Amino acid sequence: MSRNVQTLIFLVALAGAVVLGGHYSRGDFPAEKKAQRGAFAVVARPIAGTEPIEGEPGAALSEARSGLASLGSVFRAVGRAFYPRKAGLPPALEASSYVVADLATEELYASRASGARWPIASITKLMTAVIAADRIQSEAPIALTASDFSPESSASGLLIGDEYRARDLLKLALVASRNEAALALARQYGREAFVSEMNARAKEWGMSDTSFQEPTGLSAANQSTARDLVTLARKIFEEYPALFSVTRNPTVVVTELHTNTLRSISNSNAFSGELRFLGGKTGYTDEATGNLLTVFSWRGRPFVVAALGTLDRFGDTEKLFDWFTEHYWVEPSAVSRSSP
Repeated sequence: MSRNVQTLIFLVALAGAVVLGGHYSRGDFPAEKKAQRGAFAVVARPIAGTEPIEGEPGAALSEARSGLASLGSVFRAVGRAFYPRKAGLPPALEASSYVVADLATEELYASRASGARWPIASITKLMTAVIAADRIQSEAPIALTASDFSPESSASGLLIGDEYRARDLLKLALVASRNEAALALARQYGREAFVSEMNARAKEWGMSDTSFQEPTGLSAANQSTARDLVTLARKIFEEYPALFSVTRNPTVVVTELHTNTLRSISNSNAFSGELRFLGGKTGYTDEATGNLLTVFSWRGRPFVVAALGTLDRFGDTEKLFDWFTEHYWVEPSAVSRSSP
């Protein structure tokens, strides 16, 4: 089976299992570390079966909101760049590195140290999800083993011996940022080969400053740049839209196969559920501190914010969103009435 066919089958299965939630404010969800604790709620029923100097202003498979809704289908402005409507410096931020960029063209509108390598923590799991979608059958049952767990796993809601379909493990990795799920997916294919494919894909996509050592992001050797992460976001948006669709949900439901139990999982991303939020991924380790990659919609066109090395990743991202939407616009003919 070709890679494209395999990927399509996986993404269709993944998206078909997604239930999109309503609008939630950022205050409704805790930080990632807190969200990873007690993230499971058992549902009480079983089921069957370009860059300026810092400080200067600088294709759809379905249009349904659920299922394999291609995020790109929402937009009417592809090929038209944002243009400045007001002068003003970017805000002061904690982030060691950041970019604000048009997703379609990768043109940069504000940045700091965008080419500096930084540990990306769980943003790694986006590439993990890409390779899993390509290489693992979506319905394959995968049991969690002791090798998937660390001492910090005790409060995760996952247990050794639990079994989930690959598509549900992917949701656990993307939404609840569960390391065990990412490790199980890599193990299913063969961890060394899996990580090799992650690095090969980064090279194929032109992410020359990105490298992976393992599939979770726990290793500080998993590094990238804010600039490379714009490319990662664009390629996922264009080629793997269902992956970002999953990350938009405040909660998702997975099924533990041995007990046929439904489990509801909370999203570690405080932007989940917001209409402007089109997808992204959180990341945190002691070495990296807080990271966040976010795709937003503004006047019918997607743009991306990457913030690395900050203890206020959501606050920094919000400041960049506010600055950008105040200072940049899309030509009126490109505005989509249905977009935020």
